[in-house]
Amino acid sequence: MFNKLLIILCGVIFCNMAVASSNIKTSSEISLSTSSIYDFLERDESWFAIKDIAEKKNINSVTIYFQGKIDNNVTQSQVDDINALLTTKMQESGLLVRDCLECNKTRLHLTKTSIKYQRGLESNKELRLLGQEIQSDAFLMWRMGLSDSSQNITLSLVQAENNETIWADGYLMTKKEEEIKKELNPHQFGFAMSYIDLSGDAKVNGESHGTFSNVTDFSLRYYTRHLPSERLHFAVIANYFQNTDRNNLFNVEGGGIEGRVLYTLTPSWPSPSLYIGAGSQFVEGKNSFAMRSGVEFAYMKNGFFDIGVAYIEKNSFKSKHQGDVVTGKFGGAAVDFTIGFRF
Repeated sequence: MFNKLLIILCGVIFCNMAVASSNIKTSSEISLSTSSIYDFLERDESWFAIKDIAEKKNINSVTIYFQGKIDNNVTQSQVDDINALLTTKMQESGLLVRDCLECNKTRLHLTKTSIKYQRGLESNKELRLLGQEIQSDAFLMWRMGLSDSSQNITLSLVQAENNETIWADGYLMTKKEEEIKKELNPHQFGFAMSYIDLSGDAKVNGESHGTFSNVTDFSLRYYTRHLPSERLHFAVIANYFQNTDRNNLFNVEGGGIEGRVLYTLTPSWPSPSLYIGAGSQFVEGKNSFAMRSGVEFAYMKNGFFDIGVAYIEKNSFKSKHQGDVVTGKFGGAAVDFTIGFRF
């Protein structure tokens, strides 16, 4: 029976991986959407205006300068993509684009009471001096903000010789509450198989006998829905287990239910999540307190695996084997390795 279940689970996981590999999203699709920002930047009106004012102000060269901050919402790859798009637009407007290494440097300021990090330039004077050093007539400065409810970008063309803002534009899109609710990560179900290093011991007429060294656990899971930016979510798990190596002396099987809290450390792959859960396990007719804790990692599209510790309250069990009284013990803490998928 167990061998058949193992074969079925492995087959389902393999099929899930195959389907996922054909539906892997690009980096721009995985992160918070910037599609409307790209649409805004593709408008010809802005670049016609820049070309016109550059001719009037005798601007021949420009440097792209991102003033924002890299974090979980605005990623380095998104900044690089938009920098590349802005560079193309500037070149198409007839302007020479100069690189700026100083614009991306991070500086550390130490005081007696604090540590501060400063990215890029700190003053107007630095901007003027940098313009002279890299022979850039102006800086195209931009910021971007992304969240579950809004996305925005601001652009300004600043003349290097006098720090005058000679052109500015921006875009802001906010979503209604109804739209945000529709974009909640949907509730999911999951199916998993666990290898738990819990052993069982038995005594026959007072003499100790080793029996089994691990149990195999199958679980069905329900995950609550949440916003993509929310790191805390919950799961309810129902499970069934029995010792992997069956023998005629002492065997255990049982099932139970667990409530679990998960906290995602970072949404970036492999999206590690800390988890802790507690519940009850009914083992051979006895109710035992149980806990699990560890780290869950994502793989492919919907797959996951857990590495952690499982604990089941230790109990004694009595049975008969060939007329002899068998006293078995099962429970304790052990390593828990789980693999599964969400659907």
